[in-house]
Order: sequence, then structure tokens, then C-alpha cells
Amino acid sequence: MTKYELIVVGGGPAAITLAKMLGNKKKVAVIRPEDHSMIYCAMPYAIEGLIEKKKTLKKDELVTDAGAELIRDTVTKIDFDGKNVTLSNSTQLSYEKLVIATGAEPFIPPVEGANLKGVTGFKTEKDLTDLQSTISAGLKKAVVVGAGAIGIELAQALKEAGLAVDLVDMSTSILPNLVDSEMTEEMQAEIIRKGINLHLEAKVVSLDGIEWVEHVELDNGRKIHFDAKDECSEAGAGTHDGIVIFAAGMKPVVDLVKDSPIELGRDGIVINDKMETSLPDVYAVGDCTQFTSGITCGVAP
Repeated sequence: MTKYELIVVGGGPAAITLAKMLGNKKKVAVIRPEDHSMIYCAMPYAIEGLIEKKKTLKKDELVTDAGAELIRDTVTKIDFDGKNVTLSNSTQLSYEKLVIATGAEPFIPPVEGANLKGVTGFKTEKDLTDLQSTISAGLKKAVVVGAGAIGIELAQALKEAGLAVDLVDMSTSILPNLVDSEMTEEMQAEIIRKGINLHLEAKVVSLDGIEWVEHVELDNGRKIHFDAKDECSEAGAGTHDGIVIFAAGMKPVVDLVKDSPIELGRDGIVINDKMETSLPDVYAVGDCTQFTSGITCGVAP
């Protein structure tokens, strides 16, 4: 069994930062299932055509040039007592210290129809590739749920790509709790000027269709259709011409440890100000964690 001083489970920004800090000082392995790590905030610009897809990918050399070993595989089990991890091919690797950096994934609410084709998040390389392919195949319309920074950028990118776009958020304004009302009013006016249909104080209550999503029902009684029945938006050319993308928050990826002794909170793995979990020699970093802010004393993901 190969032994490492440090094993990092996950390949996102937090894992890469650790590799760069410690790769030349200790024997470090970074284990991730994905072919590439993504620059998440750059993905909308690839949809718009401002950058090539390859510009959204983090280079593996960020890990390997730092002296760490990059292992493309999935950790299926962690033995915290024996201090080892098991990969999908049954290989076991032992560690002195373990860092969990599994990140977060888009939150898709458990509404009726959430499992229909054409309903997706927007975080991974596959999400980007699939969306680009669907647009190339004739996608006419998109509903983006979530008017935070990524949701707004994605809605604009889809509009620039030639789609009819609806942007939905349950808050009273875009970018809730981030900017003041004067600025949001100007930004909302610009969004509408660009031809994006903005639905505020609206929540998705159901997604309907047979196999592919055909319309979105909001809690204010409005329905956004992907055909000529649409009452409030530009119409697509058919019932398979629309897509719903959820960009309304993330949920921590903690399935690997949910049945372990590690303490979990509502927003992820509970850590202290040293990024220690409730188990010795086990740390957690990044979007999979929950901590108490030293500034506000509140719990934050």
C-alpha cells in the first residue's frame, strides 16, 4: 500500500492551492474523478464565444509542477481508523494527514419534473460541453434560475448566443444582499434592455414535460413555455427546444463522509479556524465546509 504524508480528496481550487503550497515539501497525492478542474466563473464566457473552452480548464501542471501526484480516480471509501482511502479500482492508499476538498454542486430543488431531460446545473466540464452541444443542435430558449453573479452572466451569455432567455429569482432584486438598491435598479434595467425576461419574487414550483422539459411553472401562477403558448416570453420553435439551468446556490458534496464520525452541519463539514474536522488528522477546505466566521460569529458555508 502506497503511503502519502498528505492525501487531498478533490481537485478544485482549494485542492490545487494545497498542492502548490505543500507539493514540494511533502509527499502529496491529489485525487479527483474529473478529467479536468474547471475555472467555474469563466464558463459563461465560453458559452458566449468570448473564450475557447480550453480557457475554462485548469492545467494539471498546477498540481504536478508543484511536486504533488495527481490521481484521476474516485475515492469510494475512507477508513479513518486505518488512515487509508480506497479507489474505484480497489487500490488502497494510506495517509498521515487527509484533506477533504470535495467542493459543492448546483442545488436543484426537489420539485416535480426535476428529473426531466433538459434540466441541469452548470458547474462541470460535462455541463459546459452538453450545453454547447445543445445550443449547436438548435436550442432556442433557456430559463436560468438564480439571479446571482453566475446566473446573470450565464443568462447574458445565452442571450448573446442567440437564445430567448428568462431569468428567475425568488428575491425582490438581482444579486440579493450583494449590492445596494440603486445599483440593482440600473442593472435590472440593463438586463431587460438586453431582451432578457426577468421574473423576480418568483419561485419554480414544477417542471412539466413527457421526457424533455416543456414548461416551467412559477409560484405566481405564470408559466414559461418552450413553444408558441408562452404568455410572457419569446417563443421557441418546439417543445424540445428549451432548457432549464439552475444557478441558485450550491450544496456541499459530502456523501463520502455522511455516514462517518465526522461532524456535519447544514452547510457542510464542520471545521474550526485551523480547518480541522472533528476527527484527528482529518481536515476539510473549500465549498464542502461549514465554519463559524471570526468576523460575524455566524455560521457560514
